[in-house]
Amino acid sequence: MSKKSLLMARKLSDGRVPKGSIAIYVGPELRRFVITTSYLTMPEFRDLMGMVAEEFGFQKTGELQIP
Repeated sequence: MSKKSLLMARKLSDGRVPKGSIAIYVGPELRRFVITTSYLTMPEFRDLMGMVAEEFGFQKTGELQIP
């Protein structure tokens, strides 16, 4: 699974997140992506989150951000 397909953009103009989804903010511009929660159990996504935590640290509170 490619990173592009893993973080496929789904924009909602009013800022809502559909049931069964989460918002992730990526990059210095904090570009918003909405993904389904089913990604959270995928090994590729967990590996990506592990790399992010190792590289940038782990933030316990607030929204999910990937620098």
